[in-house]
Amino acid sequence: MLDVQLPVRNDLGGAVCGFAVCLASVGEVPLAELVPDAAESLSDAIGQWRSLLAGRGVGLVAIAEPARFNWPGYWIAVLAPDAAGAASDAVAALMFGTPAGIVLCPQAPELVGAAASDLPIQQGYVLASLDPALPARTAYSVTVGRVEAIALAARA
Repeated sequence: MLDVQLPVRNDLGGAVCGFAVCLASVGEVPLAELVPDAAESLSDAIGQWRSLLAGRGVGLVAIAEPARFNWPGYWIAVLAPDAAGAASDAVAALMFGTPAGIVLCPQAPELVGAAASDLPIQQGYVLASLDPALPARTAYSVTVGRVEAIALAARA
């Protein structure tokens, strides 16, 4: 997972930019390749990303009941506009774990660590290989990192 900074694009909605950052982070794709030239809405951008990712052997799959989704891998949640207080646009967040919690939220960093059960999740998406017998192709070298901290809490 790459930690990516939110792009500054006044012509794109905050949810589009936030979703692009989450997608770049979990898919380990350079953000510059994911920021659309133009997108009228988040659903428009998602259509563009599906085409781009399909060329890499990966699908962006909608989750049927995202508020109840429970799996230990990464997935992207789209939260209601009021999730970050006075936000006027939906908020995209990268989720991880069981129970799921926010691990990256470029539009509202104060939400990192929030449990999915406490959030107004409207939509959810997961990256999946288009061929389950083959690993997803990547044109980029493996990146390395280090663990900065391990934190334990009494509650999610």
